[in-house]
Amino acid sequence: MNTNVFPLTNNQVSYVYFSLTKSSQKYEYTRSVQKISTVFSFIGGIIGALLTALFIMNSYTSFAFEVSMATEIFKK
Repeated sequence: MNTNVFPLTNNQVSYVYFSLTKSSQKYEYTRSVQKISTVFSFIGGIIGALLTALFIMNSYTSFAFEVSMATEIFKK
């Protein structure tokens, strides 16, 4: 341990002594920060993928509906 004493003096009269001591324990903090543009691009990617899936499902549903209507109309 390393201790340093720093007296505050005025005309050779000591009023306060500061003692700084270094601890033997170590604390480590880790933070992670995301930029708002990264969050928006992630959300945009999710929305784009969802809209693509809905577009494909819409096309499939329209095609399936047309096929089912055609089979009903042209039934023997």
